[in-house]
Amino acid sequence: VSTQSTGSQLSEVVITPENVHATLCVIVVDLSDPSTALDTASLWLKKIDSRVQEMFQRMRAKGSGTPDKMLARASTLVGDDHPDLNRLRLSGIPTVIVGSKLDKYTLDTGKMKQLSRTMRYIAHLFGAACIFTSEHERDAVKLRGLLSHLIFDTPFDKKSIQFDTDKGSLLVPVGSDSFQSIGDPVPCNMGNFKPTGDGELDRWKAPFDDAFPPTSQSSRTEGVEGDKEFLEQLYDTQTGFGEPIVDAMRKQKDAELEQYRKNAIAAKKEKKEAKGGKQDD
Repeated sequence: VSTQSTGSQLSEVVITPENVHATLCVIVVDLSDPSTALDTASLWLKKIDSRVQEMFQRMRAKGSGTPDKMLARASTLVGDDHPDLNRLRLSGIPTVIVGSKLDKYTLDTGKMKQLSRTMRYIAHLFGAACIFTSEHERDAVKLRGLLSHLIFDTPFDKKSIQFDTDKGSLLVPVGSDSFQSIGDPVPCNMGNFKPTGDGELDRWKAPFDDAFPPTSQSSRTEGVEGDKEFLEQLYDTQTGFGEPIVDAMRKQKDAELEQYRKNAIAAKKEKKEAKGGKQDD
C-alpha cells in the first residue's frame, strides 16, 4: 500500500465542505490476501481523517458550526458514556471497514482470530464499523442492513452482531466494541519490525506483519510504485479495475463530472458576461 498522495488526491474529489456532512466512507480490504488488510485500512482511515480535518478547519474559519455537530453525532453513535470514547480518533464521518472475499480466506482459524481482532481494533480506534463478507446472500443482507442503518438511520438488528468468527461472519457496529473486549495484541519478536511512528497502531502492526507476511501475489507495495499502479487503473477508462460494476460506476461518474465541468464553465461565462454588461451600463 502506498503512503504517497494517491488516496489524498481521490479524497479531495469526493470529500468537500459542501458534502462532508452527508458523506459515508466504505473501506474495502481483501481477506483473500490478509497481509494487505491492516495497511489498507490504516492508510485510508488516516487519509480520510486528514481530509476531513482540513475541511473542518476551512468551515470553522467561516463560522460554520457543522464540524462540531458532526463530531458530537459521532460521539453519540459510539456512546457518550462509552469508556473508550476519549481514546478514539473520531473523524466525524460514518465509516465502515468491509473485509471482502471471506470465502477465499485459506489460512487457519487461529490466524483468523488474530485477523479479526486486529481489524476490530483499528475499526474501534477510528470509530468505524467492521464487517466481513463473502458471496453468500446472508452476508450481503447483513452488509445492506448495516449501510442502511448508517445512511438512513433504519433500525439495526442487534442479533446480527458477531464478534466470534467461529460462529459467523464478523459484524461489529460502531459503539458495540471495546478495547477491553478486543484484548491485547499477540506477543511477537519485533526485531525486524520498522516502526511507522504511530506507537498505538504499531503494537498491533508488528504481530500482524509477523503472522501475515506479504505473499508473492500480494498487492502490498511501497512508495510511488503503488500510487503509479493505482493511478493507471484510475485513469485508464479502457482497462479499468477489472470489476464490471466498479468500472461501470466509474464511467457514469466520469460522465457526471464532465457535465458538471461544462455547466460550471457555462455558469462562469454567463456571470462574467453579466458583470461586463453592468459595467457597460
